[in-house]
Amino acid sequence: MELLRNDFPVAEDNSTASAYKAIRQMIVEQKLTPGSKFNQVKLSQDLGISRTPVVKALHKLEAEGLVDNIPQKGFFVHQLTVTELLELFSLREALDTIILNGIADTITAEQIDHLNSILEPFGDDWSPEIMGRYWLADQIFHNTLMELSNNELAKKVNDTFQVLNRTYRGGFVRHPGESLREHRELVDALKARDSKAARKIAISHISKGREILEGTVEKLRSLGVDPAKLPVQDVPQKVFSV
Repeated sequence: MELLRNDFPVAEDNSTASAYKAIRQMIVEQKLTPGSKFNQVKLSQDLGISRTPVVKALHKLEAEGLVDNIPQKGFFVHQLTVTELLELFSLREALDTIILNGIADTITAEQIDHLNSILEPFGDDWSPEIMGRYWLADQIFHNTLMELSNNELAKKVNDTFQVLNRTYRGGFVRHPGESLREHRELVDALKARDSKAARKIAISHISKGREILEGTVEKLRSLGVDPAKLPVQDVPQKVFSV
């Protein structure tokens, strides 16, 4: 199942749109290491297109904050810093509130069943393989909620800045078992048509991650480390989950 919305300006040619979609998917699924350089020749060969649409796609991804364009060096996978991740969580907290306000009273039984099906494969086993599968399922769950929203402006903000997908670049902020339990509580509240409880659960869910990141930022600063310059993958013993 795809994690990403596939909207693309009509004016863009199909090869650019295809390159954009493929590269963005590789970044979000962490098939490309943060900080690694894009080999434009290999990308064009792998995608079966010329370098021009690949470069156009990389420029669009640069505008979304997923790619860095360093003069005289080339394009690199953006390394998300701890400060950036905290900022994204704050934006996501606002988006989640908007989303739940829009769907809590309108979601259908079929849509609730679909959300349940995303969570159904997971239980108490949190081996590295299961955690990897849940990391993807968690993204699908939240992107599905976004798709159910009728707030087109919220979707536009998310598409433009890739808020949801970029919050996953840090990995797990909390143990996935906590995240899974809260997801199931949210689905149960939606099934019970308890919109007030659903909103409360959704807001609490993401705010817990934000609070952990705020504590991490404060601790780093107390140690003399600038969180605005520290990539999340370099945080010692990090356990990052949404």
